Amino acid sequence: MLQLADFHGNHFIGVFCVCSDRVAFVPEQADDSFIEELGSVLEVEIERLSIDGSPLLGSLISMNSRGAMVANFALDADIERLATWVRVERMEEVLNAAGNNMLVNDKGALVHPDITDDCIDTISSVMGVPVKTGTVGKMSTVGASAVATNKGLLCHPGITDEEQKLVEKVLGVPSGIGTANFGSPLVGASIVSNTRGGLTGTRTTGVELNRIEDALGLY
Repeated sequence: MLQLADFHGNHFIGVFCVCSDRVAFVPEQADDSFIEELGSVLEVEIERLSIDGSPLLGSLISMNSRGAMVANFALDADIERLATWVRVERMEEVLNAAGNNMLVNDKGALVHPDITDDCIDTISSVMGVPVKTGTVGKMSTVGASAVATNKGLLCHPGITDEEQKLVEKVLGVPSGIGTANFGSPLVGASIVSNTRGGLTGTRTTGVELNRIEDALGLY
């Protein structure tokens, strides 16, 4: 199931929300109707959270069913709330916006090419998956330029054949190409999804919805 929604008038839902097949986190400011809709679509528990007061959870957290990496300025209290559900580590990097710089599911992770080897080892341990570096659409912010679940993958329309082959191999799922929010190539910033369903911004067209559903297997 794929539905249209905005977060406080913003079409880029993937910037504010992050989810796995176990749980979804939404900003503290989320109203009850948004939480009810998201929980119904994703079929998971919904938890309110902020990262040092920031509502940009989708940009600051990368998560699969086993673990999460979070920006290094996360407070101890933020970490404790995340750790209720998954193993958590801070992203001790200059590139610490984990959600923007990592594309992950329960099978693998593709990360920004400049992430250090030590951090890659931590990501692999925390999330329990193999990790490779790469780009999507020649963009290093792979978490913003693609969205992945355990069933499928939607990629920035500028992705090259070589990039597409690599990301499919790393994440172990087939991929499609598309946009959201009336032509935005930043599909990771525009969509929050797991294997059961997803939400995307209300500017997303019917053609875009069909491509998202096909790529992520949301029939």
